Amino acid sequence: QWYQRRVTGSNFTISPATSSKNHSMPIKTMRAHQHILMLTFLTCTLQSTLKILDTPDGTSHPEPCAMTCSGISRHDDTEHKWWIAGHGKVGKTIDMTQCGFASQPIITATTEGFQGHGVVCPSLIVHSKPEDKGRYFDVISVEYTALIGVNSEPCDVYWIATGYAC
Repeated sequence: QWYQRRVTGSNFTISPATSSKNHSMPIKTMRAHQHILMLTFLTCTLQSTLKILDTPDGTSHPEPCAMTCSGISRHDDTEHKWWIAGHGKVGKTIDMTQCGFASQPIITATTEGFQGHGVVCPSLIVHSKPEDKGRYFDVISVEYTALIGVNSEPCDVYWIATGYAC
Protein backbone atom coordinates (compact mmCIF):
# COMPACT_ATOMS: atom_id res chain seq x y z
CA GLN A 1 0.00 0.00 0.00
CA TRP A 2 1.05 3.55 -0.56
CA TYR A 3 1.27 5.71 2.50
CA GLN A 4 0.84 9.43 2.93
CA ARG A 5 2.37 11.74 5.51
CA ARG A 6 0.36 14.37 7.33
CA VAL A 7 1.59 17.12 9.59
CA THR A 8 -0.60 17.91 12.59
CA GLY A 9 0.96 20.35 14.98
CA SER A 10 4.46 19.13 15.83
CA ASN A 11 3.76 15.40 15.14
CA PHE A 12 3.98 13.54 11.86
CA THR A 13 1.55 10.72 11.18
CA ILE A 14 1.58 8.05 8.51
CA SER A 15 -1.58 6.42 7.26
CA PRO A 16 -2.63 4.35 4.24
CA ALA A 17 -3.55 6.68 1.38
CA THR A 18 -6.39 4.49 0.12
CA SER A 19 -7.91 3.66 3.48
CA SER A 20 -11.25 5.15 4.42
CA LYS A 21 -10.60 4.40 8.10
CA ASN A 22 -8.09 6.41 10.07
CA HIS A 23 -5.39 3.89 11.09
CA SER A 24 -2.68 6.47 11.45
CA MET A 25 0.17 6.10 13.94
CA PRO A 26 2.48 8.90 15.03
CA ILE A 27 6.05 8.52 13.81
CA LYS A 28 7.35 8.83 17.38
CA THR A 29 5.24 5.81 18.37
CA MET A 30 6.47 3.85 15.34
CA ARG A 31 10.08 4.59 16.25
CA ALA A 32 9.45 3.51 19.83
CA HIS A 33 8.00 0.22 18.54
CA GLN A 34 11.04 -0.27 16.30
CA HIS A 35 13.42 0.33 19.22
CA ILE A 36 11.53 -2.10 21.45
CA LEU A 37 11.59 -4.73 18.70
CA MET A 38 15.33 -4.22 18.14
CA LEU A 39 16.12 -4.42 21.87
CA THR A 40 14.05 -7.60 22.18
CA PHE A 41 15.96 -9.16 19.29
CA LEU A 42 19.34 -8.15 20.73
CA THR A 43 18.44 -9.39 24.19
CA CYS A 44 17.42 -12.78 22.82
CA THR A 45 20.63 -13.16 20.81
CA LEU A 46 22.92 -11.99 23.60
CA GLN A 47 21.42 -14.31 26.21
CA SER A 48 22.91 -17.48 24.73
CA THR A 49 25.30 -19.18 27.13
CA LEU A 50 28.06 -21.65 26.43
CA LYS A 51 28.65 -23.88 29.42
CA ILE A 52 31.79 -26.03 29.58
CA LEU A 53 31.62 -28.72 32.27
CA ASP A 54 35.23 -29.91 32.07
CA THR A 55 38.41 -29.29 30.07
CA PRO A 56 41.37 -31.51 29.11
CA ASP A 57 43.66 -29.74 31.58
CA GLY A 58 41.01 -29.69 34.33
CA THR A 59 41.18 -25.95 34.91
CA SER A 60 38.20 -23.66 35.23
CA HIS A 61 37.87 -20.24 33.67
CA PRO A 62 35.27 -17.46 33.88
CA GLU A 63 32.09 -18.35 31.98
CA PRO A 64 32.17 -15.25 29.72
CA CYS A 65 35.52 -16.53 28.35
CA ALA A 66 33.92 -19.71 26.94
CA MET A 67 34.00 -19.94 23.16
CA THR A 68 33.60 -22.30 20.23
CA CYS A 69 35.74 -22.25 17.11
CA SER A 70 35.44 -24.52 14.08
CA GLY A 71 37.00 -24.99 10.69
CA ILE A 72 37.99 -27.25 7.83
CA SER A 73 41.50 -28.46 7.05
CA ARG A 74 41.37 -29.16 3.33
CA HIS A 75 42.99 -32.16 1.68
CA ASP A 76 44.93 -29.88 -0.69
CA ASP A 77 46.26 -27.55 2.05
CA THR A 78 49.90 -27.05 1.05
CA GLU A 79 51.00 -25.96 4.53
CA HIS A 80 49.46 -28.87 6.47
CA LYS A 81 49.38 -31.96 4.25
CA TRP A 82 48.52 -35.48 5.28
CA TRP A 83 51.64 -37.39 6.45
CA ILE A 84 52.57 -41.01 7.29
CA ALA A 85 51.86 -41.64 10.98
CA GLY A 86 52.95 -45.27 11.15
CA HIS A 87 52.33 -48.53 9.34
CA GLY A 88 49.14 -48.02 7.36
CA LYS A 89 48.17 -44.86 9.25
CA VAL A 90 48.11 -41.24 8.12
CA GLY A 91 47.99 -38.04 10.12
CA LYS A 92 47.35 -34.35 9.60
CA THR A 93 48.20 -31.34 11.72
CA ILE A 94 45.36 -28.86 12.19
CA ASP A 95 46.12 -25.18 12.79
CA MET A 96 43.76 -23.43 15.26
CA THR A 97 45.97 -20.41 16.04
CA GLN A 98 43.32 -17.99 14.77
CA CYS A 99 40.86 -19.21 17.43
CA GLY A 100 42.83 -17.66 20.28
CA PHE A 101 42.36 -20.32 22.95
CA ALA A 102 44.09 -19.63 26.28
CA SER A 103 44.25 -23.32 27.21
CA GLN A 104 43.74 -26.69 25.60
CA PRO A 105 40.13 -26.94 24.27
CA ILE A 106 37.84 -29.93 23.79
CA ILE A 107 38.23 -31.00 20.15
CA THR A 108 36.06 -33.13 17.89
CA ALA A 109 37.10 -33.96 14.31
CA THR A 110 35.85 -36.06 11.44
CA THR A 111 36.69 -36.52 7.79
CA GLU A 112 34.38 -35.65 4.96
CA GLY A 113 34.79 -36.77 1.40
CA PHE A 114 34.77 -39.76 -0.88
CA GLN A 115 37.96 -41.27 -2.25
CA GLY A 116 36.29 -42.98 -5.16
CA HIS A 117 36.43 -46.71 -6.01
CA GLY A 118 34.20 -47.37 -2.99
CA VAL A 119 36.79 -46.25 -0.43
CA VAL A 120 35.66 -43.69 2.13
CA CYS A 121 37.79 -41.26 4.12
CA PRO A 122 39.24 -42.64 7.38
CA SER A 123 37.93 -42.42 10.92
CA LEU A 124 40.15 -40.27 13.13
CA ILE A 125 41.74 -40.13 16.57
CA VAL A 126 42.38 -36.61 17.91
CA HIS A 127 45.73 -36.02 19.58
CA SER A 128 46.52 -32.69 21.21
CA LYS A 129 49.34 -31.66 23.53
CA PRO A 130 48.59 -29.48 26.59
CA GLU A 131 51.66 -27.36 25.87
CA ASP A 132 50.17 -26.37 22.48
CA LYS A 133 47.34 -24.60 24.38
CA GLY A 134 44.85 -25.02 21.57
CA ARG A 135 47.06 -23.74 18.77
CA TYR A 136 47.50 -27.08 16.96
CA PHE A 137 46.29 -30.65 17.14
CA ASP A 138 46.89 -33.81 15.11
CA VAL A 139 44.43 -36.30 13.72
CA ILE A 140 45.53 -39.88 13.00
CA SER A 141 43.58 -42.43 10.98
CA VAL A 142 42.10 -45.38 12.85
CA GLU A 143 42.05 -47.89 9.99
CA TYR A 144 44.56 -48.61 7.25
CA THR A 145 44.74 -45.60 4.96
CA ALA A 146 47.02 -44.93 1.99
CA LEU A 147 48.75 -41.54 2.01
CA ILE A 148 48.25 -41.04 -1.71
CA GLY A 149 44.48 -41.44 -1.31
CA VAL A 150 43.91 -38.73 1.31
CA ASN A 151 46.23 -36.21 -0.37
CA SER A 152 44.88 -36.59 -3.90
CA GLU A 153 41.22 -37.26 -3.14
CA PRO A 154 38.93 -34.92 -1.22
CA CYS A 155 39.38 -36.07 2.40
CA ASP A 156 38.95 -32.86 4.37
CA VAL A 157 39.01 -32.68 8.17
CA TYR A 158 36.01 -30.90 9.72
CA TRP A 159 36.67 -29.87 13.31
CA ILE A 160 35.11 -27.99 16.20
CA ALA A 161 36.79 -26.92 19.42
CA THR A 162 35.23 -25.60 22.62
CA GLY A 163 37.37 -23.92 25.24
CA TYR A 164 38.33 -20.62 26.85
CA ALA A 165 39.74 -17.43 25.38
CA CYS A 166 40.87 -16.08 28.80
